[in-house]
Amino acid sequence: MTCPPGPGGSGVAGFVPMRALLLMGLLLAAATARAEPPAAFGMVAVPEPAPAFTLEDLAGHQTGLADFTGRVVVVNFWATWCVPCREEMPHLESLWRTYRDRGLVVVGVSEDRGGAKRVRKDVARMGLTFPVLLDPKGEVGRAYRVTGLPATALIGRDGRLAARVIGYRDWTGPDATGLVRHLLEAPGGNGTGPATASAPDGLGR
Repeated sequence: MTCPPGPGGSGVAGFVPMRALLLMGLLLAAATARAEPPAAFGMVAVPEPAPAFTLEDLAGHQTGLADFTGRVVVVNFWATWCVPCREEMPHLESLWRTYRDRGLVVVGVSEDRGGAKRVRKDVARMGLTFPVLLDPKGEVGRAYRVTGLPATALIGRDGRLAARVIGYRDWTGPDATGLVRHLLEAPGGNGTGPATASAPDGLGR
């Protein structure tokens, strides 16, 4: 692509300003790319306290966000009937296995209304080892402004909501893992050790 010459011909007077503008644009774009996280991961402009919740897990035990204080928490809202949700699960399992010893917790929040049995069956079939909780009324999803499934919220060690994502993502890709590492290494929070969450319904890790 070329630029038309300035008034009066193609002299230097018309060329230099355009070259300077192009250079400034390139520098601005580069600076913006370095400063901003991937747009696909919906960073919250001003991190806000993550809504607290307590739900029943697949073994009937009460589990809440407070149980993971000091960790980086990835809360994934899903359902067994949601095809993109099921496609996303292997990536979340891989993310959990890779970073759990550095302080990451992945928590699945199922919005299925058919009870724990169906969810437990699918969790076993997919080989998931991270905690899965039941939210059949979608109350926690509404608190997190979930408008579709799958949806994911990332919470920093300080308990603040750092990012919100609607839709399928590859959680093993460079954008996702880069964001997770950033949150794990960011100051704030009380814990730096491995996550202590138990596997759902006694499944092995």
